[in-house]
Amino acid sequence: MVPEDDEKVVVETLTAYLNGVTLEALVHGMYTSLVGVTLWYIFFNPTIRLSKSHTSRMSISVVLMYLFTTLNLGIRWSWMRSPLVFSRKDAQNGTAYYTFGNVDDTTLWAISGAATGANILIADSILTWRCWVVWGRRWPIVVLPILLTVSGTANDVLFIYHNATDKYSLDGAIWGPAVKWGVIFYSMSLATTVYCTALIIFRILAHREQYWSVIEMVVESAVMYSLALVVFIGFLATDDVGGFYPKALLDTIAGIAPTLIVVRVVSGQARSDESWQTKETSSSLHFESSVCTVTATEDEMCEMCTSCGQKLVRRRSVG
Repeated sequence: MVPEDDEKVVVETLTAYLNGVTLEALVHGMYTSLVGVTLWYIFFNPTIRLSKSHTSRMSISVVLMYLFTTLNLGIRWSWMRSPLVFSRKDAQNGTAYYTFGNVDDTTLWAISGAATGANILIADSILTWRCWVVWGRRWPIVVLPILLTVSGTANDVLFIYHNATDKYSLDGAIWGPAVKWGVIFYSMSLATTVYCTALIIFRILAHREQYWSVIEMVVESAVMYSLALVVFIGFLATDDVGGFYPKALLDTIAGIAPTLIVVRVVSGQARSDESWQTKETSSSLHFESSVCTVTATEDEMCEMCTSCGQKLVRRRSVG
């Protein structure tokens, strides 16, 4: 039998893990619906015509992120089931807690970590790609996020290794020595997200200030991801057991945020890739056909475009 303090750690850890996985499963249900809508737009929406290359890239990205998220959830659910199906005696002697650090589960720990890392890598890549497109495909703009993503991936490999191989104890540590590598990895992902989001917003505002729907979509998708990262990094840095909750949300939001960007593109609500390359600052960012109303006076004809607000005056021809 373990001391009372250690038994308390066991109960707190298993409770947080159970609640975290349950929360992740609920959010994953919403994510599944979003993926279904996105794939419908890609393959079956008759009003949207995408090139085969666009269709392939977007569908592969969406499906891979969903598969990685589902794989990670499945492994975590399996871990949850194993230590929680135990007797009261097992709880008192700490057997349930040690199940998490069982050497036989090292491979599964590594697979789960790799799935999470791959998901975040794809998410950062999609946001970087969107920033590149919005800025007229200017490579210097995305050099920094590319370097951050590559460096972060290297740190993620070390994070996965230590998280899978380090031994666990009843001292309340969740990630142990892996913490420092994890903090660096997630911090670099956060820096990439904030950098790309800021540049996208600036680019849109530089064109016209009336496209708040675009700004809201980009901000909501990226800020949701950024917020999850900020909260989780705080718990990870302190190796707090409460980190299971933001970790559960982050694992799914990492797939949801870029999928929202993709569904906006494939649904025709976002501007085409080629149109972002125009140098005319007065060009609009319309997502639907402009509708102009015409009003006539006695001596002249005034045309007012309701979508761009420009007024053109032409003399009425006298027959």
